[in-house]
Amino acid sequence: MLCGAWSRSGDRRPPVAGETSGDDGEAWRDGPLTIFSGDPAARASAGDLACFLEGRLSPPAGHPTARAGRPQADAEVVLRAWRDEGAAGVAALRGQFSAVIWEAGRRRLHLVCERLARQGWYALERSGELLFATELRDLVALAPSRPDPDPLSFTMWLGGLGCPEGRTLYAGVSRLGPGESFAYSGASIERRTHWRPTYQPPRHAPRGELAAELREQLRDSTWQYVSPGVTGVILSGGIDSSIVAATAAEGQGAGIDVRTYSAIFPGEPYDESDKIRALTDRLGIRGQAIQPAPVGSLWLALRHLQEWGVPLVAPGALMEMSVTARAAADGADVVLDGQTGDEILGFAPYLLADRLAQGRLLAVERLLRSWPAGRAISWRQRARVLRTYGVKGAAPYRLGRFVRDHRDRSGHGPKWLIPSRRQTFREFEDAWEWKARYSGPRWWKAFVDTAVWGPHRELRLEYLRQRASTAGMRWGSPLYDERLIDFCARLDPRIAFNQPLNRPLVREALSDLLPDVVRNQTRKANFSAFAAQSIVSDEPGLHRLLQGRDLEIAAYIDLEWIRERWRPAGERLDPMHPFWGVLWRAAIGQAWLRYGSDPSQITEMAGDPAISPPRAEPADLVAH
Repeated sequence: MLCGAWSRSGDRRPPVAGETSGDDGEAWRDGPLTIFSGDPAARASAGDLACFLEGRLSPPAGHPTARAGRPQADAEVVLRAWRDEGAAGVAALRGQFSAVIWEAGRRRLHLVCERLARQGWYALERSGELLFATELRDLVALAPSRPDPDPLSFTMWLGGLGCPEGRTLYAGVSRLGPGESFAYSGASIERRTHWRPTYQPPRHAPRGELAAELREQLRDSTWQYVSPGVTGVILSGGIDSSIVAATAAEGQGAGIDVRTYSAIFPGEPYDESDKIRALTDRLGIRGQAIQPAPVGSLWLALRHLQEWGVPLVAPGALMEMSVTARAAADGADVVLDGQTGDEILGFAPYLLADRLAQGRLLAVERLLRSWPAGRAISWRQRARVLRTYGVKGAAPYRLGRFVRDHRDRSGHGPKWLIPSRRQTFREFEDAWEWKARYSGPRWWKAFVDTAVWGPHRELRLEYLRQRASTAGMRWGSPLYDERLIDFCARLDPRIAFNQPLNRPLVREALSDLLPDVVRNQTRKANFSAFAAQSIVSDEPGLHRLLQGRDLEIAAYIDLEWIRERWRPAGERLDPMHPFWGVLWRAAIGQAWLRYGSDPSQITEMAGDPAISPPRAEPADLVAH
């Protein structure tokens, strides 16, 4: 925990009892500033500068290195970087960390973090004071009263678009994004930008050389998280998690124990036991597996709400959180995964728009023929791809905005939102903003927007951090790494057009580590059926959340629309019907709103024996 307040009254109390820190066990204070830190050793000072750190820096490139017992040294490195180059110098350091920099002489506060803001900051200005924290729940706990919901952010979340950049689900609470920092000196908080990706032409080198360099990049980005003890890798059997497992396994030795943790589903079409088993056998590492039942999503969501004060992202978290808990029970210190692989290692579909805008029709036709969809696409599918990624992608941004603003869009937007919220959704939704945001080819602009800012909009990074912390572990997503993103952004995008296999270069780079059943797979397992079944099993609890009068969610959701489609003619909908996802989001949204107005009701419901907790049985990774 790292949080604090700039308050003239100076009477702030820690948000969580017993987690103050300082030389004498008390909070650190200097004038209007109060700092609460869960690690009193993660502090450094030099002259009138002081630094408080949460998280840790990455070790130098090379073999995994123990980092235990070095929080003060890391804080000193951050402080030197600030003194030499300011926020840009701090952002250039590698790791997952947030830092407070206090300039006592100037009475100026700075909230900084690493470049991708994986361990970011939340801030709230209220009644002449500033509250800040690395976790949203700690900031809310510091506030004299709970902030209201942010109508725009919550509407976009309900509509499935995540949360707008720089905002949170709480009104007035800001969050840092990649390449940003906060500064405050008692007037108003300043959001500063010190880094944005810039386009550089693709490198031209022999394919084998690029594959070797990519392997080194993957090793570097993964090994920064591996340290002596048990390192857990959540392994689904897909290509991305397999990449992380294979690369981490190369660092075994000297007390480093890499193990994989998987959910398997014998007999189901989405079971990937064969791939998981083949990979762990090839790598010679220990693979642990569980077989979860499709029950307990609502139980987890209510507990997550109580612990973190935010809605759980999706019912599919049931699988991941069950596997993470198994890794924690096995003594793992850190848990890794293959998150963001689709965005960073995938292909650049808007290369089609660049070629079309250049009038290179033969190049367009070649791209369509080699579209990496896992199989050759039909002429009808090619037409749809050409329209979406070619024609619309090539259209100038201003032209798209003009058409959008002068077209009747009354029928657009999620049907389950009330009219005023649908209007808000339509006004804010902008799928083409990336065209005007950067300078460079369309394929590159779409890539960096999706790879760098996409995980923040989806609130995915907060979820991954909370998922691990709930189980008492650190977290890491090695594929969401600034150096790896920069390397992939400079690859010739044509390399990835390799029908039917996507990610051809990374498959080549790790060809000796990945067994054929993993390396040559063309389809990702779809766990939607499992998630849908878990929602259906939670139907009584979801009904309880959405029944009765004066529901807070009625200010956003058209409850009549929900109820009319819930049980048409008294029959249960097919578990795979998309309505179940809408129902889940509406119910969990209501739980979040009610928790803000009356936490006791949600606490009571979370303890109801009728709300089934997750169930998972240990499973063997042997042939079935």
